[in-house]
Amino acid sequence: MILNKQHELEMKYKFSIFNSFQSFGVAFQDNTKMEEDKKALRSSLEDAENRCTKLELTKRALEGDIQRTKLVLTDKDTEIQV
Repeated sequence: MILNKQHELEMKYKFSIFNSFQSFGVAFQDNTKMEEDKKALRSSLEDAENRCTKLELTKRALEGDIQRTKLVLTDKDTEIQV
């Protein structure tokens, strides 16, 4: 009877440890997945920031073109009026 009780307690203990390791494994997998997702998000953010920078440079170049065109038109208007 005592041996059966001891055996039962040992089995419960082993089962408890097994469940703990399984839970740890799931948590480890979740953590690994989160790290992978974090890297992917950082990469996407970096790509978006690069595109934003390129667009800002293009916008500034176009604004410069507009200013130069306005100056040319002003000069042409002045020539026509004279």
